[in-house]
Amino acid sequence: MKPPTPGDLALSSIAAAGMIAVALIAVIGWRRRAKASWASFGIGALAWTIGVALKFAWAVPANKRVLAFLASHLGRLGAPASWLYIGLLTGVFEVGATWLLVRTTRVRRASRADATGFGIGFGAVEAALLGMVSFAVVAVIALFWSHLPLEAQKALASHGGRWTFLIPIFERAYTIVAHAVSCILVVEAVQQRRARWFVASFVYKTLVDGIAAWGIMAWDVRSNLAHIVWFELLLCAFVLAWVPLVRLARRAPPGSGPIAATPLAAVAA
Repeated sequence: MKPPTPGDLALSSIAAAGMIAVALIAVIGWRRRAKASWASFGIGALAWTIGVALKFAWAVPANKRVLAFLASHLGRLGAPASWLYIGLLTGVFEVGATWLLVRTTRVRRASRADATGFGIGFGAVEAALLGMVSFAVVAVIALFWSHLPLEAQKALASHGGRWTFLIPIFERAYTIVAHAVSCILVVEAVQQRRARWFVASFVYKTLVDGIAAWGIMAWDVRSNLAHIVWFELLLCAFVLAWVPLVRLARRAPPGSGPIAATPLAAVAA
């Protein structure tokens, strides 16, 4: 199996750098625009770390058994149930971790600027880490190609075309938006003491990853460039369609008894 060309490796490196750049632009851009505290981004990153760690702790021993059970016992409904199950893992663990961190940290009294910073931090750490992992993969290909198993070589040698390096950058950009929307809804749920916004966040995250599971498991988006482009556009449109819900949530209805919001910098002082 021939290794990827230097040009392919260069494009992969650009994709990795692009994912990290998206994270930095989101954090620094919001910090400068809204004066959000660094603490808000850091707590968001911590929420992501806890949520993903818990999700993997469940998924590694359980996913194969659960998916096999759904496939063997639900017939035609097995596939949709599997997509829903994958989405629910994100809803339960990521939104659950977000709620836990909001309830137990200063974020429960965060201003709107810091609440958004919390959500951006949640998504930015994911984008930055994926970029770093991508850089590591490029290094492994460049240095140890001949030592890799054949199956690994087949997977790493595939390259969809000249412009495919833009796809992971685009995906990380709208995924940060998705994380921010979800986190802001949880903050509003806690501050307003209204469960509806938590439920909305839970449903939103569940559907986003459920759709992603459908794309990977049913539509096989990774095997076809046209498929993956259309899929990314579809998922981006779905993510953005929920953004107006943030404005609606922030119009606290009379008598909701919201917790007084305060900049995190002031709370920490």
